[in-house]
Amino acid sequence: MGVINITPNSFSDGGSTYSLDSFLERWEDLQDQNVSILDIGAESTAPFNNPVSEKEEIERFEKILFPLLGTLKLPQVLSIDTYRPEVFKFVYREIKKNFSQQKFIWNDVSGILDEEVWEMLREFSDVDYVFGHTLNAERKNTSSHMDQSLVGDPVVVLESHFKSGLKEFSKRGLESRVIFDPLFGFSKTLEQNLLLIKELPSLVKKFGLERRWLLGISKKSFLQKQLPSTLSKKQTLSYTEYLHSIILSRWLHQMRGHKLIFRVHDPLVVSVSKLGASVIDNPL
Repeated sequence: MGVINITPNSFSDGGSTYSLDSFLERWEDLQDQNVSILDIGAESTAPFNNPVSEKEEIERFEKILFPLLGTLKLPQVLSIDTYRPEVFKFVYREIKKNFSQQKFIWNDVSGILDEEVWEMLREFSDVDYVFGHTLNAERKNTSSHMDQSLVGDPVVVLESHFKSGLKEFSKRGLESRVIFDPLFGFSKTLEQNLLLIKELPSLVKKFGLERRWLLGISKKSFLQKQLPSTLSKKQTLSYTEYLHSIILSRWLHQMRGHKLIFRVHDPLVVSVSKLGASVIDNPL
C-alpha cells in the first residue's frame, strides 16, 4: 500500500504532494513501483496538528484528486484514509462516477465501531474496512489519540480489542471484509510501540491465516527517536528506512503465510525486506 498525503502538514511528507503536478508525479511513481493499493488521506492525525473541518478535508480532495480523475490509472484497490464517514462516502461516490468497478478500503483510524460503520458496509459491498486500535472515545477526538496510552501489555490489550471487534463483524456476516491495524503510534508510548514491533508475530498468529493485517511503521517518529540526535535530517530519514526494512524482513520471516499489507511511503523498502527475509530463511 503506497501512501499519498494531500496535506500541508503531515509528519513525513506534509506539503510534498499538495499541488496537482506533485500529486500526479507521486501517483505515477507509486504506480511504476507496482503498488496494488494506494492510500490517500487529506488530514494529518499527527498529535501536534489541529484537526481540520469536514468541509476542508473534502475541499482538499476536490482541489487535488478530483480534477485528475479523467487521466489517472487507478490501482487494484483505492484506500481512503479518513475517520469521517461522510468524507469517505463523498470521495467514494465521486470516484465511482468515473470508475464504476473500482474496489475500495475505508482506512478508518478512529478505532471506533459504530452504527455508521455497519451502515457503510451494508450500503457499499465493494468496500473493505480497516479496524484499528486507539483509545478514542469519539470519532471527533481522533487527532487527540495521544491524550491516553494503553495500560498493560500491548499484545494482550490488542488481542482483546481485535477479538471483540471480530465478534461484532462476525455477528453481521462481515468478518471477511475487516482488516486489522495495530495503529503503531496511536495511543501508545515509545516503549509500547517497540514492544509491539517485537511481539507482533505472536499477536497475528493468534488470529489464524485467514485474517488480514495492515502494518504501517513507515517514517514513524518513534523509529527516528532510536537514532542519534546528531544526524542530519537526510541521514535520519535514510537510517529510519534502514530500520524499517530490517523490521519488515523479520516480520516477513516470522509471519510467513499470513496476509500482510504493508503501508509504506517508499515501496522499495518492501523489495529490500523480501531479500532480507529470504536470507533469514536460507542463511547458507
